[in-house]
Amino acid sequence: MSIEPNRVFNCDETEVSLNPVSSSVLAPKGCKNVYNIFNNNEKANITVLITANAAGNLATPFILFAEKSLPDNALEMAPPEFAFGFSENGWMMSQNFYEYIANIFEPWLTENKIKRPVILFIDGHDSHLTLHLSRFCSEHNIVLVTLHPNATHIII
Repeated sequence: MSIEPNRVFNCDETEVSLNPVSSSVLAPKGCKNVYNIFNNNEKANITVLITANAAGNLATPFILFAEKSLPDNALEMAPPEFAFGFSENGWMMSQNFYEYIANIFEPWLTENKIKRPVILFIDGHDSHLTLHLSRFCSEHNIVLVTLHPNATHIII
């Protein structure tokens, strides 16, 4: 059986710190007093979920914010082709992943006239493995293939 590259997808997420910690600061050469300016929420982060197919097409990216750390103008400044969600701590939870697949990825497949079934490789993390998601994918001809959890660095 052969399947076209535009029907084979992989998705994975990564955490992005909004206030990365660095041991270096920039200052004019010879400056004796260098001050480090930092935000009061050093642990603020977002999760970015990227889904792409073997043909090189990128589905709608998903950015997940922690509700308590969302900057006031974040959604206004974000690119319009991105989708957004929220969780208590900014990490991917099973409900967020389901909402992405059901409300963003599947409609993207339909809008882009991607022939079904499609194969979607996912990290075997708990947030990706729910009966609700499995049923939805089965009903919409999305074949889930789970990889070992947290193993993306080995695969790439």
